[in-house]
Amino acid sequence: MRGLKFLVVFLGVVILGGLVVLGMTIASRTSGPVDGAKPFETVKVALPKGARVAETRTEGDRLVLRLALEGGGERLLILSLKDGRLLGTIELAREP
Repeated sequence: MRGLKFLVVFLGVVILGGLVVLGMTIASRTSGPVDGAKPFETVKVALPKGARVAETRTEGDRLVLRLALEGGGERLLILSLKDGRLLGTIELAREP
């Protein structure tokens, strides 16, 4: 009978320990950054002289800036939301 009491107490401690570990794991995962997002330094994007940002839009993990250029044209700048680097530029030109 004494061995049975010891076994019950031991298994109770094991279950309690498992619940504590489970609770700590859930708490640490929910308090971390979403989708592994990491902060990055201030990013400076050089705009052409006279250009203004006409529109901003997010597409997945990318930021698209539509620039209205001084001469009437438009340009798209595609930036990474993960690290802020410039991924590409698209010139929008009207056909003659």
